[in-house]
Amino acid sequence: KGSEKGDSASVPFTVVDENGTTQGVALMKKQSGKWKICDISESGSGGGSASANPTDVPTDFPTDFPTDFPTDFPTDFPTDLPTGGTGGSFCITPPSGLPSGTPTCFPN
Repeated sequence: KGSEKGDSASVPFTVVDENGTTQGVALMKKQSGKWKICDISESGSGGGSASANPTDVPTDFPTDFPTDFPTDFPTDFPTDLPTGGTGGSFCITPPSGLPSGTPTCFPN
């Protein structure tokens, strides 16, 4: 028998097939008036049953990652940047001699 609380429910289940018996719990949510399965947890007692702790997972992960990252980043950034334009925007004026001498302004 399952349990319901508000729009959430859990329903235990058992599946028996040629590989054995699998038991689990279906976690459900009610959406638009209909129950939908959101997640399933399984445990088993047969040959082909699911397991929450598989034993054939890789263990030979690389361990030689670099650790000598730079630490001397600048901290003296300017704080008195010009704000021209309106509403705290800032503008960039191209150097003289370029085809477009018009400032480009970016809103803040």
